[in-house]
Parts: sequence; C-alpha cells; structure tokens
Amino acid sequence: MIEIIAASIIHRIRGGGFIKLPQGRSDDIAALFFGLLCWYITQNPWAILVLGGAYRLAESFGWGQWVGVAVGGNLVPRKGVIDDLLRELEPEPDLWAGLGLTIRGLMFGGIMFVAMLPFDQVAAVKLFIICPFMPLAYFATRLLKKTPDERWAIGEYIYGAMIGLALW
Repeated sequence: MIEIIAASIIHRIRGGGFIKLPQGRSDDIAALFFGLLCWYITQNPWAILVLGGAYRLAESFGWGQWVGVAVGGNLVPRKGVIDDLLRELEPEPDLWAGLGLTIRGLMFGGIMFVAMLPFDQVAAVKLFIICPFMPLAYFATRLLKKTPDERWAIGEYIYGAMIGLALW
C-alpha cells in the first residue's frame, strides 16, 4: 500500500507540485525518490540508480499538451515525433489527447519494463500493462467540478497511484 501512496506523491512532485524548483529539477528529485522507493521494494540498492535513472529518462519526454486537453483545457499543438503522427487528429481534441497519452504511456511503460525486469519481473509486466492507461487518469478528472489546473494536479496523483499499483 505504501507503494501506491509514495508513487502518487512522487509523480506529483515530478509534475511540479509540492516543491517549486527550476525547470527540470523536480524531475530529478522525483527520479531520486522513485529510485529510493524501488530500492525499498526490491531490497536491491542498484534499483536507485537503474530505476531512478529510467524514471528520469521516461519522464523527460513532453506530454503536457495532451494532458491539458484531457483535463478540459485548450488544444495547443506542438512539434514533435508523436505530434506529427497525430496531426490529422487535431480536429478531434479528445481523440488526439487520448491517443497521445496512450502512446506516451507505452513509452514510459516500455522504458520502465526494461529497467524493472532484472529486479522484479511481475512488477515489470504490470508497469507495461498499466502505463498505457494514462489517459484514464486525466480524463476521469473531468467528472470533478475543478479548474483544468486543479484537474491536472489530481490526474498526476491518480497516474502516480496507477504506477504504484503496478509496484505493489
């Protein structure tokens, strides 16, 4: 159970919640905490370096434009590999955001799968299965009577909890 709570908080820290740091520093802090959590789970100190590093690598790709639409914000297209693949879906913002977040979740899950495999094969498979469901964490927040910024923060907690569930 501690895995779910800790991963939820860690993912919110990564998103810039809790700690106000210069750009990218919250990612570094979250990666360190994630590595420490994985050390606790696996009882292997190498998890700090390997899984903390993988978390940082997996989180370094952008996804904010899709989250913004998923939580009820406006479409702000960007340039990037995934964006170029989804360009034709921009007239359907929900589909565009959902597919973008699914691809992004697959990327995160794939990186974490490879990194987790030597430590815990079951958790590796669970991460790979759960991570593509990232859109659910953010679209579900539309049910709340909150601003898009508040829903974004709540979505980070939910997605973090989903990652923690895979680690539990």
